[in-house]
Amino acid sequence: MKAQLHYFRTAVVLAVALCLQLMAGPGFAQGYDVPTELKGLGFGLGISMSADVGRQSHVVQATNVNGIVRIKETQDVIVGFVLETHYFFAQGRFRSDPFGMNPLYDREWGTGPFVAIELGGANTTGNNNPVSAYALGWMVGFREAPKIDPTTKKPVFSNLSWNFGLGLRVDPGAKVLGDGIVANQPLPPGESVTEVRLKSSPRYGLMVISSFGF
Repeated sequence: MKAQLHYFRTAVVLAVALCLQLMAGPGFAQGYDVPTELKGLGFGLGISMSADVGRQSHVVQATNVNGIVRIKETQDVIVGFVLETHYFFAQGRFRSDPFGMNPLYDREWGTGPFVAIELGGANTTGNNNPVSAYALGWMVGFREAPKIDPTTKKPVFSNLSWNFGLGLRVDPGAKVLGDGIVANQPLPPGESVTEVRLKSSPRYGLMVISSFGF
């Protein structure tokens, strides 16, 4: 028990020390040109994962089995490619080398709103429009760490950033069961087709984005 308590205290001390280092001010070596902070308008390319917040599933395929509606495939968690544009407000720098072994690797970071379009999501099958959804939300970005030029031995600062965002996803053409059709219930009178009737309906969900900004 005493040994476990000792390890726990050591872990707490190390965690506190790490947090203090992350909150420390900029530690760039003197004599180097530090780039402007991560702020302003930018663009990014990445991937997204979305989940619908409604009760009605996105239906990919539903069939008629002996007069009963059976849903064969749904798609409520959607993965797609995204193109996004953001506007960052500079938040300063954080120490990406927490123990201060190389102060050149402090990074700029910023936060701000973004808008995005989703490509290749749920409703693009058989559709000439490659855009499956739109999103609006808030994003945080971290500039890529600098690299050392082998010739000059000086750091080369990048304009690239790694961004994470959370936003509201709007799917204007989601497929759901048609009017009057209920899963696991008999088809409406007069309908006897093999493929159950579907309709397009706007749906809303949450989108998580990871993108590379440039």
